[in-house]
Amino acid sequence: RKAGLAGLADVAQQLRIEARELVLRLAPAPALGPRRALIFGAGPVGLLAALACVARGWETEVCSLEPPDHLHARLAVRAEARYSHERPAARADAVLECS
Repeated sequence: RKAGLAGLADVAQQLRIEARELVLRLAPAPALGPRRALIFGAGPVGLLAALACVARGWETEVCSLEPPDHLHARLAVRAEARYSHERPAARADAVLECS
């Protein structure tokens, strides 16, 4: 089981690198001032959205039903996003529903 999780972490890291490169090439430069994104859902689409937002330099929060020790929550934190499983902690400039 640990080998499977390690392999998944490697895949997540590669996905993070590729998503960051893609977003930086395709997305317009961020607007002036800090931006905050709130993403509902920590599945593959929500995590990819979090990676894209973090890559643009946005403060990013992923909100989902899984407890903080769940794999999806750990992947969100590893992607440098904040994770919450109850109520979002911050207001947001963009809200993405990815559940």
